[in-house]
Amino acid sequence: MFKLSFSGVSVFALRVKLDVTMPGRCHFNEKWLEKDGYKSWLREDDKNPNKAFCFACKKSIDLNEMGESALVSHMKGKKHEEYVKSLQSNEKPPK
Repeated sequence: MFKLSFSGVSVFALRVKLDVTMPGRCHFNEKWLEKDGYKSWLREDDKNPNKAFCFACKKSIDLNEMGESALVSHMKGKKHEEYVKSLQSNEKPPK
């Protein structure tokens, strides 16, 4: 506990420990592999727990700052959509 004084008025405040994950510490979550929107193209990156791997695009996705939002952002990309469609129809992926 600490004491603050403003114009002769004393105010007491408590220090509170917050249980918050610091930004920049997001990592791959195995539960994502069960979600319909991800399971056809998502894999865990073997080399880095702070990354995911898009099997369709053959690309690593950095999860550090955005976490699952990085997957959603990647998934909305035009090239990703084309690669996923080509995987589903067994066609050669576009360049």
